[in-house]
Parts: sequence; C-alpha cells; structure tokens
Amino acid sequence: MCWLEILGFVTALVLILKSVYNLSHFVYVNFLGRLLGHGLNISKCGPWAVVTGATDGIGKSYARLLAAEGLNVVLVSRTPAKLEKVADEIKNEYGSIEIKTIAVDFTDGNSIYSKLEAELSQLEIGILINNVGIAVGFAERFADIADEKSLNDIINCNILSMVRMSRLVLPQMIKRKKGVIVNIGSISGAFATPLATIYGATKGFVDKFSRDLSSEVRESGVIVQTVHPGFVVTNMSKLRRANWKSPSPDRFVAAALSTLGLADRTSGFWFHSIQLYWGELIRFLFPESMAFFMIKFLESYRQRVFNRQSQSKLVRLNFIVSNTQMSGCCLAECVGWAALAVFAAKSLYNVSHFIYTTFLGRLLGHGIDLASCGPWAVVTGATDGIGKSFAKQLAAAGLNVVLVSRNSAKLQKVADEIKSEHSSIQVKTIAVDFTESQKIYNTLRDELNKLQIGILINNVGMLIGFGQRFGNIEDDKSIHDIINCNILSMARMCHIILPQMTKRKKGVIVNVGSLSSAMPTPYLTIYGATKAFVEKFSRDLAAEVQSLGITVQTVHPGYVATNMASHMKPSYISPHPDTFAAATLRTLGLEQRTAGYWTHKIQLYFTDLANFFIPRHLLESGVIKHFDELKKAAQNKKSR
Repeated sequence: MCWLEILGFVTALVLILKSVYNLSHFVYVNFLGRLLGHGLNISKCGPWAVVTGATDGIGKSYARLLAAEGLNVVLVSRTPAKLEKVADEIKNEYGSIEIKTIAVDFTDGNSIYSKLEAELSQLEIGILINNVGIAVGFAERFADIADEKSLNDIINCNILSMVRMSRLVLPQMIKRKKGVIVNIGSISGAFATPLATIYGATKGFVDKFSRDLSSEVRESGVIVQTVHPGFVVTNMSKLRRANWKSPSPDRFVAAALSTLGLADRTSGFWFHSIQLYWGELIRFLFPESMAFFMIKFLESYRQRVFNRQSQSKLVRLNFIVSNTQMSGCCLAECVGWAALAVFAAKSLYNVSHFIYTTFLGRLLGHGIDLASCGPWAVVTGATDGIGKSFAKQLAAAGLNVVLVSRNSAKLQKVADEIKSEHSSIQVKTIAVDFTESQKIYNTLRDELNKLQIGILINNVGMLIGFGQRFGNIEDDKSIHDIINCNILSMARMCHIILPQMTKRKKGVIVNVGSLSSAMPTPYLTIYGATKAFVEKFSRDLAAEVQSLGITVQTVHPGYVATNMASHMKPSYISPHPDTFAAATLRTLGLEQRTAGYWTHKIQLYFTDLANFFIPRHLLESGVIKHFDELKKAAQNKKSR
C-alpha cells in the first residue's frame, strides 16, 4: 500500500471517528440521556428560578415549565400588565408556586441593575434563564437602519443584560457550588447572517461569552449552557404554525431543558441541532459560499414578510445525499480519498492565499490604493499602539487624518508628531470617551459628516479582567464600559460613515478584533466575547456591502508590543505596532479576514483548524494553563 493510500485511510478514520462522536453525542443529548436517567434534576438546583423576557414566547415557556418542576419563579420583563397576566396564569396552573415580578426595561442600560440586585439578593437562585432579546434591522441592510438609538438598545438588551444578570447571580451559585445559567443565543450566531448583521453579532457574543464562562465555573459546580434555537413559533420569528422544523415554544423549551447536564452548548431541539452542525461544517469549509446563500435567503425572507402581495417564495436549499452500496473497506478508502482531496485543496488554497496576501499581492500591484479611497481617514483609539501606527501609516500614504480618542493632550501630541513628519497633511482631533454610550455620537456625526471619509479604522478597545475569573470582577461599571468601548463604538461609527461611502460607492472600514475571538479564552471571558462580536459583525457587514464597492476588513492581531500587552517585547511573534499596521494595510483589497502580520496569520489558521478537529475541553485546558503562566510571570516581575 502506497503512502497516499495510507493517508487516505487515516483521513477516513479521523472523519469517521469525528462523525461517530458527533452522531452518538446527538443521539445521547437529544434522546438517550434522559431515558438513562442522566442529566440534571432541576428541582435540586435551588428554590428560585429567574427568567428574563418572561412574558412571551420562549421565556414564558421556560417560566411555566420551571414552575411545573416545582421552582418558584421570578418573571422579569418591561410591561407590568403582561407580567401580572403571566404570573396569574402560572399561579392558576401551579397553585403552590411563588411568583415574583420585576418590571424593568433592559434597553435602559446600566441604570436598572441596582433595582434588580436589590430584588434578587434576598433569594436563593438556582436557575437563571437569560432569554430577553430584541431584533433590529432583521432582513435589512445595516446602513439602512433608520433609528440609531436601536443600536444602543439591542446591545443593552441582548448583550449587557446577559452579562450583568450573570454577574448578579454567579457569586451565590459559586458559594453554594451549584446552579444553572442558561443563555439564549440563536443559530444565527453560528451562521453567516448578512441582512441580520447586528442581531447575529449579538448572538455571536452570547455564544463566545457563554462557552468561556462555562469553562471558568465548571469546577465550581455551576452549569452554564448556551442554547441556539433555529426558527421557533414566536412573535420575533413571525411564524404562526408549528411543525417538525419550527416547534412551538413549549415543545422547544421542554426539549432544551432535557439537555441540561448533558451538553453545555445545544440548539435545544433535535432538528435545530442538525442545522447547527451542518451550518458550522459548511462555514468552516466554504465560508464565502455560506454568506452568499444566506444573503439570498434573507432577501427572499424580507420579500415574504414585508411585501405579502409579492409572489416570491423562500429559497429552499435541498441537500440530497445518495447512498451507494460498497464494502466497508472500499467505502472507507473512497471517503478518505474524497476527504483528502477536499482538505488538500483547502490547504493548497490557504497556503497560496497566505503567500499572495502577505507577500505577492502588493508586488503584483494588487490591493487597494489607499489615497484613492477618499481624502480623509478616521482612526479611533489613535493615541497609542496599533491605532497610532495606523494613523501614521495613513498619513504617510497621503491621507488627511482624524484622530479620535479621549485624552486631548495625547491627541494633540500625536497630531503634532504626524504634522512634523508630513507637513502637507491635515490632522483633526476629536476628544470623546467611547465608554459613554449615547451622547458622544451626536458630536461625532456632526464633525465627521463635514468630511469626505475614505477609510475608517475602528481600533478603540479596552481590556478588563485579564487572567481573572468573570465572577471575580468587582467593578460593575467596567463591564458596561468594555461593551460600549469595544462593541457599541464600532457599530455606531460604521453606521455614521457607511451612508456617505455607499453614496460614493467606495470606501474602506477596518475593524480591529483579536485572535482571542477565534479560540477559547476563559479568564478573558468578556474581552474575548466582545471580539467575537467584532468578528461576526464585520464578516456579515462585508457580505452586505461588497456589491456596493465598499471593503470591510476584520483584523485579528495576536500579541503586539503595545501597552495592552505590556509583558511582550517586539519580536517576530509580537511585532512592533508600526510593523503590524504596515503589514495589515498591505492586505487591504486582498483578504476580508486577516490577522495582519504573517506569524499571526499562521496562528489564526491553526487556531481555526484546532477548533474544528480538537475537542474543546482540551483547548480550554491549554488556554487556562497559558494564562496561569502569564499570571505567574507578571507576579514574578512585580516581586523583583
């Protein structure tokens, strides 16, 4: 047998083992586990359950079914009348159960959590269901969302609520060494979802945050489960008739609750689990194809929902698998050869793509001429590190630069440096603090709409809780600040500048993420989740605006020798910010998703590969060990 045949058999074996594991896990979680008496006894978690978004759909069904298990229930939603109605329904059905209602509007942001803490601190909470969520701009281009406040609202409601509610109940759960937090995401968090860009990105945050938090608290006896529903018959989905693909809320929640203690990440309902598996497989192998098909699907969905007189029908994609009778040996060999061909082609593509985008593209004169994008570039977080280097590189390319950061003195210092090096360049400074949520964007819009902006670099970001468990973060305001700074700033800046780029049919937006978005990051849970939002939002936005002549690039740096990574010195693994920014700008027009610098690209590629092939708990243990080593190194440095 030649080495190619051996390689074919090995490939077949790997894929067969992975497929057998996935199939057995699916059967165990969705059907067999409960029959064997496995899973979680919900009534033993604690006497109280808290459900947010509890007056409709999935949230209401969670409240009812938890009451059926004997738990007292706290219903949290914004409308007192609807809360009382649901409370009365549950009391009538389960008379011995205590029901408490709390009326708060989760779009109000930070102000509501002192009330929630006061109401919940006296209760022994065994289960928290973070269900509340809203959808804005669904089946609509991001730039066409008219209500700017709705961007703040969806981030406060879908992201901040989950983080702050988890923060409220975790300490008592860890103290008792038991408890359950269920975070409701969406299958859209794992798929490409152009035309549902901001909603899908919030659910990408939910997925990343929940999985990392789960690995942090698992040893404390606390379960964190992420649930990613597909279509369920609710007001949000606009569906009115349940079927085997789109269950009723009660049927969905009953299925989801049966998976508690069996899976940390699930779609709840069996058919949705199949959708999630195949969606992630297709996205891994053919990410651009998935974005194309999803934008076509959502365009047709928009026609169906908002133009009922139209005769258009939903695009239906039927995947047909044919069965061929073969001997086991021949089948394994053929599967191996086919899989080997696919992965060899993908590997060859990745290697050639790496060479082209990193070295060859610019030598051939390909890519984007920065000066042709427009006379002005805007850089947020422009006074230090990567942001400052981007500003200097763009000025060197002949663009006037708007520097945006919070410190007026540092802004002026950087502006003077750039002017001294490039005297013909205009430099404008805007001092705003991106940790503030709403009022700063009126100032930014007024200032920036006067200029013809060709390039936007969304670089501003902050880090909290490095190497620290999420439950140990003491400053609640810092949670609000990092969400505003790392997430809201990018969404709002894009929304301000996209209309003029769309009108001119040219422009570049670069959103700076992090390699942490592509790997498990326990002990860096909230930061990594904000960067997962950047990744999801940017890739979907890129698919939306590509046909309009606008380039949206996501940049995922590894370690760069900046103040944020103060323990790193410039090297081929952690380049100087100037080196990194120059390398990144050379990739514009050549790739949509990049790590910028060549060694970081290699890290990103193997990280994506590891996420697909290696069991997550092994990756998590490796990351935890890495952070423990970093903490020890930092402590040793302080003690010297």
